[in-house]
Amino acid sequence: MLFDPSTTDSRFALGAGGSWQPPRAPFARRGPAADFLTLPSVGDDVPQVARVKWREDVSLTGIVRKHFLHGPLRAADVNDPIDAGDAFQQAFFAWAKRHTGPLARITIQPRLFDSYAVRDVLRYTGTASNDEDPSPMFFALESPEEWVCSFGPMVSKLRAAHPLLLRTVMSVINRAAWRTVWMRTPDWFMYEFACWYWEGDESITDADAEEMLKERFGEDAEARKAYLPSTVRPMLCPDDAEPSVFSGGRWRLRPALDDEELLALRSRSRGTVRRVCTELLRLNRLMHGTRRKRLFDASHETNPVYAGCGIVIDGNEFISDILDCHFDSESQSGEATTYHGFIALGNNARAIRRQYADWTLGFSILKRLDSLLALVTHIV
Repeated sequence: MLFDPSTTDSRFALGAGGSWQPPRAPFARRGPAADFLTLPSVGDDVPQVARVKWREDVSLTGIVRKHFLHGPLRAADVNDPIDAGDAFQQAFFAWAKRHTGPLARITIQPRLFDSYAVRDVLRYTGTASNDEDPSPMFFALESPEEWVCSFGPMVSKLRAAHPLLLRTVMSVINRAAWRTVWMRTPDWFMYEFACWYWEGDESITDADAEEMLKERFGEDAEARKAYLPSTVRPMLCPDDAEPSVFSGGRWRLRPALDDEELLALRSRSRGTVRRVCTELLRLNRLMHGTRRKRLFDASHETNPVYAGCGIVIDGNEFISDILDCHFDSESQSGEATTYHGFIALGNNARAIRRQYADWTLGFSILKRLDSLLALVTHIV
């Protein structure tokens, strides 16, 4: 209770009879703020700063020296380090911050791990083990959460500008995600829905789907209609938002605008459409001729539960249900992480230079991709 019950009738208990009067609240006056809202004082013996110290049984001095010698890390970014690992992480995170900057749609954060920390994570994923990996230190990108971003009204604007512009946007997004971090795109939602209701057959016809749905909805034709391919596909992944199709035993790219066509469309467009064309051209230029497909090439997969961004055509009940069930399933399994794979740090001059060149390009692609997503989507 907030009040002591004995104080309200204490006058009667002392034999004061009816002379008791309710107390009157005092007038508000200026006084010291020493009440329950005041923060307690902290003694001088309580540490005000905590610093993480790397395990003493992990030898990091050699690899740290090589990364300072052959990589882009700056000694000026290091302030009063307690050991080699602390010096490395100060310089590394300062370098990463210069190349990432704030992102509006994509949720990624750089992380560093020693070999023991990686082993602790991989132990529960069931995907791999680093027991045979000699690297003492690893880099990872983490998505601690996932924004779901919807095209919404922008779909009609892109379609009005050009029939292939929406597909071109999705094609560039998929290519950028393949080179950097996984993005949850409309085709992912379409596949998940097919697994739920059509036994995983995304190309199923309405007639075949209706036979399956009768087992779930019985003779209720109206209920079945809401789950037919002709109803669901335009909501989750319409044809002009699907950059590839599985045909002849392999995935084939669908027609999209090339750079010359984008330049022509930009020259006759204004406003948002013109800016979208500009971002697409910039992304294509960044990704042209990359030596490696995966710029953040993971040594150990980690089954990420969150994507760098969730991208949908439009927010609806199906999207919410699919995500809720997906996250609940991953939570129950206990095998998912928030990391997009662990990358063993290079241990020689060539590997170190190659890694930082790839990561620099990867961060540049992510920044441009984030700018594109900020133009064409809004957070649901």
